[in-house]
Amino acid sequence: MKLTRNRKISLVEWGVTLGVIAADWICAKSTGVYPTASISSIEALSIIVLLWPVTFILLHITGFASGAEVIAENAAKFFVFIVATSALEYYLAMSPLPLHDELLANTDKSLGFVWPDF
Repeated sequence: MKLTRNRKISLVEWGVTLGVIAADWICAKSTGVYPTASISSIEALSIIVLLWPVTFILLHITGFASGAEVIAENAAKFFVFIVATSALEYYLAMSPLPLHDELLANTDKSLGFVWPDF
């Protein structure tokens, strides 16, 4: 099976998302703090993620709306990525490590970006 350019990009996007999920798992194991969510949030996310393969299969079988499976996949990728990065954001915010505000400010300054002017 030959991979198209778009499929390769999609696989890279899923790989990045899996990397974020792995970082979440590592942070959870090292801190002992596990993300919790209401059952309704988990059910909604599960439905959204499960709709992608169902939509993909139905569109392939029927031949209807050619190319629409990309939309379904992108929606699944979007929601999974948002959930994974939100959890990672909380882990990073809890970190006792020092912030790198000065480094970030110097980087912005060297790029010519001035926050007050933004």
